[in-house]
Amino acid sequence: MERKKNISVNIKRNKRNIKIKSKVKKLVKRYTKTKDDKVFNRIVSLIDNKEKNVNKKSRLIKKLYSLRNKGKGDSRI
Repeated sequence: MERKKNISVNIKRNKRNIKIKSKVKKLVKRYTKTKDDKVFNRIVSLIDNKEKNVNKKSRLIKKLYSLRNKGKGDSRI
């Protein structure tokens, strides 16, 4: 059985990060349906620009690429 992948974005109490999280969540949902490269690039750039923690950023982007390569996975964030 395949393990589900959770792509998470850091939530702090300020609203901006929560907004980013919901934005990325919507985009990942859309990407899992359509497999559109434009959407994928937008998710990567969003995480790249907004996430301050470098280790977390690289982990998230690695998860995204593995999600794209498998073509399966969980769209939850």
